[in-house]
Amino acid sequence: MAMTRKKTVTIVALLILIALLAGAIFLFYRSAEAPSNNSPQATQKQDSPQPTPDKQPSTFDKKRYSIDDPNSIWVVVNKQRPLLSDFVPSNLQSIQGGQLRSEVAGAVQQLIAAANKENVSLRTISAYRSFATQQSTYNNYVKADGQANADTYSARPGHSEHQTGLAADLGNGSGQCDLEVCFETTAGGTWLAKNAHTYGFIIRYTKNDTATTGYQYEPWHIRYVGVDLANELYSKGQTMETFFDLPAAPTY
Repeated sequence: MAMTRKKTVTIVALLILIALLAGAIFLFYRSAEAPSNNSPQATQKQDSPQPTPDKQPSTFDKKRYSIDDPNSIWVVVNKQRPLLSDFVPSNLQSIQGGQLRSEVAGAVQQLIAAANKENVSLRTISAYRSFATQQSTYNNYVKADGQANADTYSARPGHSEHQTGLAADLGNGSGQCDLEVCFETTAGGTWLAKNAHTYGFIIRYTKNDTATTGYQYEPWHIRYVGVDLANELYSKGQTMETFFDLPAAPTY
């Protein structure tokens, strides 16, 4: 019996030893197969940047309105893109200082009223001009300054934004710097440059863009394009020609 018990204990101990060795071997191979923190697999997993969403492209629809139709609020008129001599806007509305398309008349009145609330006095000096009126205006400038000079600040008939009924020349209530570059530094000019876009207008003939627009800087000349496009052009600091990928129009 003593020998049998001793033999049994030996067998049990041997089985326990075998089990411990098997467990150690299993753990050894598991740790060998698992990538360490310094292994290429682990490094790749840790260092891989999280995917980020791509920047969304601009959703502004440049084809919402025509730039060729003279009835469109986005029509582009310059020295290379004339209007027909018989074109007259169909919805002209009288305002103080002239006529504008009804939508534009309301917007310019809101603009002037907003300026007045901030103690800035603005008024309309010039608005819609027919082909015939522009012809007379241009001819007078040519007689006074010569055609080369006149072409830098006055449009030839058929090439004037004023014929569209979408453009206006504004001035200070006091008359200070009317239709002069110094208007930029007056209370009215400063307010207009900062706020015109919120009412759908742009400063059409911007500083340093004569080679594109064909005209000298005119801080008083505003052009209605609607609030969306006005904000887009203002934020990008672009002319209509640049924004719509049109050729520059420095000459006729």
